[in-house]
Amino acid sequence: MKNLKYYSTNSRALLGVLLFIFPTILVAQNNIIDRVLPTNYKSGNNFYHLRGYEFEDKDDSTLVFSTYEGGNDNVAATKVHYWINKNDLSIRDTAVSWRRDTTINYFLYDSYPVSLSSLFIQDQKWPNNKVYFNSHLTSSSVLKMHFNKIASDYRADTTVLFELEFNNRGIGYSPFLYDSSIYMFTRNFPVGDTGYLSRYNMSGDLLKQKILTLNFSDPSILVFPNAYGPTEVSPLNDSLLVYGDGASEIQFVNRFSMDKVAEIRLNSSQVLNLAANEGWMSMKPFGFILDSNEATFYGALSKAPRFGQPDFSQYYRITADWNGNIIDKVHHGNTSLDNYPGFYQRNTTNEYFAGSVPYSAPFSYVQEYRQILVFNVGLGKKDSLFIYGQKNHSVARILLDNKSDLYVLSNYSNAWSDDSIFTVITKIPHHLFVSIRENQSFTSVEVFPNPTTDFLRIKGINQPTNYKVYSINGQVVLDGTIIVEGQVDVSQLKPGSYFINLSKNGVAQSRATVFIKQ
Repeated sequence: MKNLKYYSTNSRALLGVLLFIFPTILVAQNNIIDRVLPTNYKSGNNFYHLRGYEFEDKDDSTLVFSTYEGGNDNVAATKVHYWINKNDLSIRDTAVSWRRDTTINYFLYDSYPVSLSSLFIQDQKWPNNKVYFNSHLTSSSVLKMHFNKIASDYRADTTVLFELEFNNRGIGYSPFLYDSSIYMFTRNFPVGDTGYLSRYNMSGDLLKQKILTLNFSDPSILVFPNAYGPTEVSPLNDSLLVYGDGASEIQFVNRFSMDKVAEIRLNSSQVLNLAANEGWMSMKPFGFILDSNEATFYGALSKAPRFGQPDFSQYYRITADWNGNIIDKVHHGNTSLDNYPGFYQRNTTNEYFAGSVPYSAPFSYVQEYRQILVFNVGLGKKDSLFIYGQKNHSVARILLDNKSDLYVLSNYSNAWSDDSIFTVITKIPHHLFVSIRENQSFTSVEVFPNPTTDFLRIKGINQPTNYKVYSINGQVVLDGTIIVEGQVDVSQLKPGSYFINLSKNGVAQSRATVFIKQ
């Protein structure tokens, strides 16, 4: 996809858009649906560690998802894979791929095992080559790795291919399998000032290793220790592995010599120009996408009053050519609340951004109510919607399938009962995005609990405000006035998905919020 250009939003009335889109589609196919899964964790530092999932669009009918689940001691006890039916998000099958060995004394950091990994890996060149990898760091700082055969998809065989042990070393990134070679990136532990790029065959024989130190005068090494990977093989040359470094940079490493041979990065003058002219002071990348002639970086950014108009954290995307020249850039977000983090997907016609709103603290676990804000941006339009709202609600991944249905993976802790942590998979049919106006500043409004059985509480309204509740097919099913902060009785609505829209004197006061009536 080359030279994508996106234009400003057309102003369109909410009701007009709903009535224009929905009558041609069966209502039964339109509902936003979700699947809530308990993790057996309680809120705390473990909330952050829940992000290490596999989330895969397996085929036209199936998603595969995995997560670590906690034990009674709030420490990871199992890793569970779920096969999810895409039509209704029902669970078709489950399998435990890893179970904590209670005879092993794991090295724990903030109650989480260090270098814990349980992963099914497929050879990107020879798909029949598959291995199951698991590892942990012991309390005596010994890194233990096990490679097993795979009996079937996401189920390990008991046959061990090989095992490795290292003293005072931790995993820098998950192993990568290509052309019957296993590539690993490990670091010394706990100092972290030396890294090891290693290549093994399927029997565990070391074929090549390069030791990396903080010697930036050597141009053949990665910018270490921030590098992570490998994540894939270069689309231009399969002798090159692709690494990132946690910034707007992609590095290419020869998989035979382990030397760095090329990179794509935004140089200091580009970054300074973005800061001075557009206020892009701090970019926090969450990933990148490589094409045959360009690279796309995406994440969250912050603006600073010193270099431009005061603003908040927003989602961004930068497209650059292979020399690092910026081709195109965009940023989107709420004009009155911080948006963080910024996850991204795209197809040939649209881009999708998702994150949490607000995100006042720079870390996951705070006592903060958050909704999830999703943008759908295409030629001549920009649509958005809010979904849900819970304490600590945080996006982990988004996935776009070949029907342009969007799946959002998120976590939250229960704000109204025992503070347990839950993982949620939400399906948003592609036609359910609600048009907004680009230049409108919306009031910060919280709508909760969501899902609900009886009442929606509305927080953030300081004067009488009109509301309308729309069904998925665009019909007004409830309307009225909220006096300051109040609630809306939705107990008589049939179960399903609805939109609530707030306005004053005919002017929208908030983005439409999707809620589920149970």
